[in-house]
Amino acid sequence: MKTRFLLLLFILSFAKLSWAIRPTLQPTNFKITATTCQSLQLSWTNGNGNARVIVAREGNAPNFTPQDNTAYTPDKNFGKSTAYNGDNYIVFNTAGINFVTIDSLKQGATYYFTIYEHDNAGASTLYDTIAAPSTNGSTYFIDPNFTITAFDSCQAKNNFKFSNLTVTNITSTLNYQWDFGDGSPYVSNAFNINHSYTISGIILPRLIINSNIAGCPTGIKKSVRVYRNKNVVIDYANFNDTVQCFTGNLFMGNTTPLTNPLSVTYRYNWVHGDGTYSTFSYLKKSYAQSGIYNVSLIVNTFTFKGDSLGCNDTLSMQLTVLANLLANVDIPVRQHVLKNNNFTFNNNDSLARTGKWYFGDGDSSIYWRNTHTYKDTGLYIATQIVYDSATGCYGSDTFHIRVEQEPPSNINKIQANLFRLFPNPANELLTVQSNGIQSLKIIDVNGRMLKSFVIDNNITTLQIDLSDFGTGLYVVEITTDSGTGRQLLQIQH
Repeated sequence: MKTRFLLLLFILSFAKLSWAIRPTLQPTNFKITATTCQSLQLSWTNGNGNARVIVAREGNAPNFTPQDNTAYTPDKNFGKSTAYNGDNYIVFNTAGINFVTIDSLKQGATYYFTIYEHDNAGASTLYDTIAAPSTNGSTYFIDPNFTITAFDSCQAKNNFKFSNLTVTNITSTLNYQWDFGDGSPYVSNAFNINHSYTISGIILPRLIINSNIAGCPTGIKKSVRVYRNKNVVIDYANFNDTVQCFTGNLFMGNTTPLTNPLSVTYRYNWVHGDGTYSTFSYLKKSYAQSGIYNVSLIVNTFTFKGDSLGCNDTLSMQLTVLANLLANVDIPVRQHVLKNNNFTFNNNDSLARTGKWYFGDGDSSIYWRNTHTYKDTGLYIATQIVYDSATGCYGSDTFHIRVEQEPPSNINKIQANLFRLFPNPANELLTVQSNGIQSLKIIDVNGRMLKSFVIDNNITTLQIDLSDFGTGLYVVEITTDSGTGRQLLQIQH
């Protein structure tokens, strides 16, 4: 009998332990106690159950209620556990403790939480779903941003404005620092700031944000492009010569583009210093006069789309064309009649150079000043060649010398009282004086009339422009009221 009683007592005791007991007192003081950009910390005072479960939902209050006799697996990383009723998540299901930090939250988002007491009886869990406490809160957010305005992006005079556009819901003062990416010291507590770069290329400035709040962004990085002005060099190593003799001068040289990390194209503009230009990447230029020429190369920088960046690089160099060595040649008369002809050939250059005259008739001379007589009529091409040992330059020039037949023997049979010519030899202007001039003719020594005038016979003085006539001998024939006469005229220019 006693044995049966003990067995019954054991059975009743076991049954009592296995029966679930639903809690009757929910947690209290359910609230958010700490906030970051990615987490919210919850705390509460436990009710009379053995454990509690928290349902979380983003944007709206939870619309899922735990079901009796169901065990839920939590994950304090929001969204990582099983979703219920679409977007409800179990973020806590533990006995004993009265706080939890919910992680993996979005910045600046609002989350809602409901907490339920239960008896922690495994599969036969009973939940207290009456008047379950709720709370909600929003995470902090920092949306770091800044703009860069380039007033000039060329290395020579670049100026960038950095404007802080960061948005946040953090009420405490944030600390901002600018790192311009060029190794210059950081600048703190400046919301907007200007900066100029002394380097070129792609530079990565950043805005650093110190909030002292976990999980918040610490800054943002962007890029600027600083285009250098010096993009090419004149390749003097491949330049033929910057000092050349006038005869056959031809200046040729190349430019070498410098390696550029930016995507740009170059346009060239050579200013030759004599009023001419070219747009090649290389120089090829001959000068028509001797002298010193200041040459500039302007290199313009463009994007591959053809937009000008305004970054101009000007390179300068000096080219020297050595003077013509024959600039002081003097041949006073270049046309004579054969009889007693005597031509003067002078080079009045004061510098000591080596020269030689070739008279065109087979004779030559090494003297700078010469007289020469031709033995026959004709057109002779005289040449002088000069060598300057100091510069290595040769100079040469040619001169036309004409020897004519003598005029007819009666050319000098004139009536001395008919007219007067002066000056004779003449240069640019000839004056004729006579009584009653009717006509005037200018004839070459071969008898060809070159110019004629019909004149009012009341004119006694006449002036004739000789600029159209070359140096040499001519015949002037004048008809007056008293007859016709001729005189020889020598023109020297």
